[in-house]
Amino acid sequence: IKTGLALSANASPLIIRLLNSHPDVELAWVTAPGLGADALTARYPALTGEIGHIEAVADLDGIDLYIGPMTEAVGERIAADGSSLHAIITGGGREDAFADGVAAFGVAEYNRKALVRGARVAIMPDTLTLLATQALMPLAKNLLLRPLVQGALLLPDAASDGITAARGPMPDEAFDRARAVLAGLQASAAPRFEVLASRSGESTFAAATLGMQLAMSEAEVARLYTDFYSDHRHMVMVGGSVSEAIVRGTNKTAISLSHAEQGRLWVSVGFDAAYKAGAGTAVHLLNLLFGLDERTGLSAV
Repeated sequence: IKTGLALSANASPLIIRLLNSHPDVELAWVTAPGLGADALTARYPALTGEIGHIEAVADLDGIDLYIGPMTEAVGERIAADGSSLHAIITGGGREDAFADGVAAFGVAEYNRKALVRGARVAIMPDTLTLLATQALMPLAKNLLLRPLVQGALLLPDAASDGITAARGPMPDEAFDRARAVLAGLQASAAPRFEVLASRSGESTFAAATLGMQLAMSEAEVARLYTDFYSDHRHMVMVGGSVSEAIVRGTNKTAISLSHAEQGRLWVSVGFDAAYKAGAGTAVHLLNLLFGLDERTGLSAV
């Protein structure tokens, strides 16, 4: 899979490392603001000794897969007659920018069938949307999502848009994308979110604890979550609290359930955002778009 990668100015070398070691990927070129023709190891010294020379000139004609932000040229190439180009769109994008059936939102646990069965474009989810959907999808699938969701978020600085202080309320509209995914499972679902968010500073750990009124036993709810995620290999149910140590440096999402008070369910989720909302998800989506095993290039993470 010849792949071209367009990075943001502040990108880490992780996506390059994962793609370069992927057994089915040939990294054809990498471009980034200010990169020019310089060697990637000059820009990302951590890659020294891991990669050879990779071109820095973007050529959409010579690749099977583009990973990067949406551009007019990418849209035209995807829409061109006879084109086989696939794309993973980072930094925000909409499925309706493409013809029907061409693009799918990249929450793999929700849209895996669409991604495997004909989609050519995957839209990368943001950290907040991924936390909220992974926490609540099993409830929506079983028509148990309630009108009010309360809780707290811990977000890396890079995913903290909308938070002006170290701690503050997230605007309800920040959950619009998550709300749309949940409505795809429970048509009546339009929950209101009352959620406080904190910054995790330099850490890439992202976590959420979301709660709602739900008159079911913890064992019954646990079965719903276990069944929903049983064939999703990057989702892990854990006892006790969700901690950074469980997910650091992996593509896993850890999920924990508790009933702190009668009639109220708390769902905690956590992941390493550099992987799960970044490089790891990009590789996961690549695997789905090209019909590979989901763990390819991620088997150790």
